[in-house]
Amino acid sequence: SVGSVSSSGSVQGSSLNVTGTASVGSLSSSGSVQGASLTVTGAATVTGVLTGRTNVVNQSTSLNPVVAQTTYVVGATSLTLTLPSSPTTGDKISFVPSTSSINNYTIARNGNTIMGLSSDLTVDTAAPFDLLYNGTGWVLS
Repeated sequence: SVGSVSSSGSVQGSSLNVTGTASVGSLSSSGSVQGASLTVTGAATVTGVLTGRTNVVNQSTSLNPVVAQTTYVVGATSLTLTLPSSPTTGDKISFVPSTSSINNYTIARNGNTIMGLSSDLTVDTAAPFDLLYNGTGWVLS
């Protein structure tokens, strides 16, 4: 269990393995959890946002903005997940429904196009997908 990390604190390591329950309480603006891998056998609870190329975040509330290079396991319907306003070419965000009943949530475009359209994306199927920023807008990848 990682309770709270102060503004300059961090938890680092080449590998963090947890058997049982892992809980990250809170991270301030410059705190971080870093490692080559994070493996949890059991339940994992994350409050806030973790960033990195292999992060998986369970998301059951609306979030503004989501973070690039992160996989969001969507755990509720009627959410709005807002894309970053200033993405970089190659940024990728993955969305995976936690169950087959998660089939109604919104990806807000935050000023950029999605598939060339100037409208938010309504997700009405329980299928995983990735959005990739190609330099001019977000596209399914």
